[in-house]
Amino acid sequence: MKSQVLTGLLAATATVASVFTANASYAFNLKQSNPNLYNTFYSYVNGERNELTDAAQHKLDAGSLVATGDSFDIVFMTEGATYINDLFYSENGGALKLGMDNIASNDTALASFNSSYNSYNGHRELGEGLTYQTQKGNVLDFFLKSFQWWKGDGSDYNLKNLFGAEGAAGANTDGLQHLVAYDYFDGKDSWTLLGFEDIAGAKDPNNPWGTSDRDFNDAFFAIRGVTRGTTPPPATVPEPGVTLALVGIAGGYIASRRRQAAK
Repeated sequence: MKSQVLTGLLAATATVASVFTANASYAFNLKQSNPNLYNTFYSYVNGERNELTDAAQHKLDAGSLVATGDSFDIVFMTEGATYINDLFYSENGGALKLGMDNIASNDTALASFNSSYNSYNGHRELGEGLTYQTQKGNVLDFFLKSFQWWKGDGSDYNLKNLFGAEGAAGANTDGLQHLVAYDYFDGKDSWTLLGFEDIAGAKDPNNPWGTSDRDFNDAFFAIRGVTRGTTPPPATVPEPGVTLALVGIAGGYIASRRRQAAK
């Protein structure tokens, strides 16, 4: 029985991994290439099981992240979850695309249980980054899909455990906030830091280990190449005939003023 379960898990993992590999165009590690920036981002991560009391001040509305160029990066910062989670994204409200799967780490500083408890496919390296192609001005939304204890428990086929920005279609079915966001500019690139809470429902002080802890550190990412806001409309360029007419009017007005001044 255990062999059959393991075979099913590995098959599911292989299917997801093939989608993941096909989409990513470049891999890097921010912690290795720029440890100072990585550490700065890590300072935004809330402590394990510490309720983030000001989460409402860091809400992210669906449709508010816009690509600044023709690509964007997803950097895995850390995670403090016992569940297996995947990160998805959408462009301009379209279908969900896999951004990073099997999110698990060995970050003992955040008391993660994933690497030893339920990470049957290894773990992500802290700072691991992936680059995806897009188009400048595309609206990007990010979602965390919680598969709970393992991907074969049936939760992969429903939206109950899909979490994202405020107002995101199909996400946050419990009506609660599950994502916090922080904007950061490093002098060259725009970043948005995303922290997810992966358990539905409110925190129950009488059952702290059986309900959400609302710490928003169950999966934490840094997204490079996005900015919060909307794409400005293109400047309206007058037709040539209109432009000449405006020049003629302006010229006539100036000439008239000069004649009046000469009197």
